[in-house]
Amino acid sequence: MRNLVLPGKAGEPTQTIKVEKSILFIGDNGSGKSRLGTWIELEKKQEAKVHRISAQKSLDMPDSTTPMSIEIAERNLLFGSPEREDLVAHYRWNKRPATSLLNDYEKLMVYLFSDETEENAKFKAACVQTTVRIEPPRTKLDTVKKVWEAVLPHRELVIGGLRIETRVSNDPQAVYKSSEMSDGERVIFYLIGQCLAAPHDGIIIIDEPELHLHKSVQPKLWSEIEKLRTDCLFVYLTHDVDFAAANACSTFDAVKNATQAVIDATGQATGLFGDMIVNVGGTNVTVRGAVINGVVRISTFFIPRFFLVANGIYLHEI
Repeated sequence: MRNLVLPGKAGEPTQTIKVEKSILFIGDNGSGKSRLGTWIELEKKQEAKVHRISAQKSLDMPDSTTPMSIEIAERNLLFGSPEREDLVAHYRWNKRPATSLLNDYEKLMVYLFSDETEENAKFKAACVQTTVRIEPPRTKLDTVKKVWEAVLPHRELVIGGLRIETRVSNDPQAVYKSSEMSDGERVIFYLIGQCLAAPHDGIIIIDEPELHLHKSVQPKLWSEIEKLRTDCLFVYLTHDVDFAAANACSTFDAVKNATQAVIDATGQATGLFGDMIVNVGGTNVTVRGAVINGVVRISTFFIPRFFLVANGIYLHEI
């Protein structure tokens, strides 16, 4: 179980909840999801381990990259500055953490290729010191490539030198530059890379995780990414009811095995229930929830109009 600090009601102290793996918030456009993500990121009790991926981000992927010291590349990506780690709102978000356009694709590429260079240099040095065969390291770029191709099996990433190209599977002549990738191809690469860069035992906040992605690849992508970072807590912020349903069903087994609530001898309902209609963003959606001793278990300190999914169980609208 991991702790997540959240804002309390007006005038009340913050609240800390325990989450096993991931938590999802869904609300209307303008309901404050991005500002909630910003609050979580900048909350002093947890800001050192939070990495937030904004919905407003540039997907301008460079064709080539120049690596640098891995420590500098990491700070530049995570904090927006190669020197300061304490002013994320100022450097990474240009003093507008809730609304600024995040333009860090080049920093991500520099980080990934710097990691590649660092690991390969260590491998070469180790090989010189022994006659025993040493297994080559699996770098972060190797991992990005593996997951990217698993999500998009009709495409291949060609990594060579300091550039990345894309090839149509089984057609070696159909190659195009990274800057010519589709938005979906680029965002999948970006999301995998950003999640790999997050701090160990961190909190990864993803605002609009469905953006630019076809519905058929969303569950697969996030399932694979969560497997890569089992040390991290994932916080999803979305207004997409379909994403919420697909994510919950693919990630949380409890929903798949949900049963109708039963009424005990005292007339109190206990267990999981289904077929409850809740209106979210103007859409009627069937949800499941938890009833314990006749009480629908919801947390009232969340932002109003939020609909919460936690630990695989749909909870009632707040």
